[in-house]
Amino acid sequence: MAATVGFTHAGCVKRATGGHHGPSARVFRRRKGLVCMTSASTGSRVRKMSPDEDGRKMKIRARDFVVHEDYGVGKFLGTTVEDGEKYAVVQYRDGLLHIPIQDTKEALSFFKPGEVEPKPKLAMMENKTAWKRTVSKARMSAKSLALNLIKLYSTRDKLAREPYSEERELMNEFEAKWEYTPTEDQQTCISDVMEDMCGKSVPMDRLVCGDVGFGKTEVALRAAFLAVANKKQVVVLAPTTVLVTQHYKNFTQRMQGFGVTIGVHMRFVPDEQKKIFEESAVSGELDIIIGTHGVLSFGKKMPKVGLMIIDEEQRFGVQQKESFKGIRKQLDVLTLSATPIPRTMYMGISGVRDMSLMSTPPPLRKSVETSVVTSSDPIVEKTIQHELDRKGQVFIVTPRIKDLHRLSAWVEERFPESTTIVAHSKVGDLEAKMHKFATGQADMLLSTSIIESGIDIPRVNTLIVNRSDMFGLAQLYQLRGRVGRSNLQAFAVFMYNSSETIGATALRRLFAMEEFTELGSSFALAKRDLELRGAGALYGIEQSGTVTGVGVELYMTYLRESVTDWKIVERYTYCDDPQILLSKAYPTIPASFIPNDGERDAANSRILETQTFEELDQVRC
Repeated sequence: MAATVGFTHAGCVKRATGGHHGPSARVFRRRKGLVCMTSASTGSRVRKMSPDEDGRKMKIRARDFVVHEDYGVGKFLGTTVEDGEKYAVVQYRDGLLHIPIQDTKEALSFFKPGEVEPKPKLAMMENKTAWKRTVSKARMSAKSLALNLIKLYSTRDKLAREPYSEERELMNEFEAKWEYTPTEDQQTCISDVMEDMCGKSVPMDRLVCGDVGFGKTEVALRAAFLAVANKKQVVVLAPTTVLVTQHYKNFTQRMQGFGVTIGVHMRFVPDEQKKIFEESAVSGELDIIIGTHGVLSFGKKMPKVGLMIIDEEQRFGVQQKESFKGIRKQLDVLTLSATPIPRTMYMGISGVRDMSLMSTPPPLRKSVETSVVTSSDPIVEKTIQHELDRKGQVFIVTPRIKDLHRLSAWVEERFPESTTIVAHSKVGDLEAKMHKFATGQADMLLSTSIIESGIDIPRVNTLIVNRSDMFGLAQLYQLRGRVGRSNLQAFAVFMYNSSETIGATALRRLFAMEEFTELGSSFALAKRDLELRGAGALYGIEQSGTVTGVGVELYMTYLRESVTDWKIVERYTYCDDPQILLSKAYPTIPASFIPNDGERDAANSRILETQTFEELDQVRC
């Protein structure tokens, strides 16, 4: 049957055979550089797709589900070459969409991993009605959410406080005690925090996102010291007792000799000592209190509290995070995170919350060599032996306490001459065991995930994780951050049980760890975490069709646009007590109308004091 050619708007060309889009039909439609093709192509042969190279560039892999704002959800197949031009190829129910490779960054957004179950339903390019409804709902949802965020943070913006004094001489002395030279990113981050505290009259709310071991603690130390120098109290919150202990050690060492009083509040501190710290904090005598969320029970009563530092915010529970809100509105808040929860991360990149990103590694730091293997792979034993041969120490982590005994027996059988400490959160002498290992009295620490935050031991450069598929991505990343704290090459081996069925998402988490090994990859990993977990925790809202229908990445584009729009509107509409400022040359009653200067000034004043037209009508000169 003869081919028919039809011309549509904007120079689009549509070709069909036999008047329908059958299996042998080919349809072209060019719009903004796109080429749409239905079903299998005839004519020139489509070359073999090469997903690897270009897929990595786009951060989208072959077989991942993607979303195009005009056409909806499709499946990314890879790349091909047509007439000398390279295209990304996306499959839809009624054909293929070819996008020039240089346009993919703007045109495509990540939707779901290719292994996700159940599989998303592919859209039809020729039927956009349903997709337009989905986009409309997502845009409305983003606008509503953006308005709520703007209101929340504009409330903070309206709270005034006196800027901190720079205390330059004292700060110089404190900074000089640090034995390292700040990296470029670290110095920028420190400058951002100092500007927030000393250069602005509204409370700080800044997120510092940096890889594990990149120096976020030093930023917190300088902020805390500046607050104390300005006669303010500081609350430092951490999610685990191990991390609290680490902070307490760092703060006391760095501030030694400056007369700063520091207390610690956690379950391993005797009740009598905790009571003393509480009373000192509430009386205003204690400068800094470091603890878990229990600190909040008396933190509001501290008379001079001015700064709250929250470390590893993603590790706190929902209720604990909610309890932060009551206290943080009036305070300067500095949040530290290596793998921020999606809510925190996107508030940063959406322009609502201030954020500083630290991506420059310290000098000589090497990335951790990462492997994902089955539990029977010989690489596990070889990696441990390599570490023992170079007189280093090993972390072996498992998610369940009940597995510790079996793993301990395996270690004793394979490495009979090594010494191993077994620890978990339910043993009474946990701190003593941690201290024993940290001081080099054992070769291996076999534990549950209690080591994922806070342990900083340079001699530990090998990590073995059993049943790593049972950990979340943020946990895996924190665990890997426990090794590689020196200039030695570190190793991380993530094991999974090949005899058990493992979900596709769990495997994707593991391979994400293998993919993102370069130093400074925490921000990319946090984004991958959002892609894998979905948007259930996004800004505290439930998983909804408005978000899942368009995908998190496209939804966040809408949110950023809405935030920008609302911030513009807010400048002109959210003014509680508007003031009209007139120049000195504002119109006045002429002297020819009221010759007497005193009477004329009084009349001018009465006119300027009116608030309504009715009041103006009552003025009689």
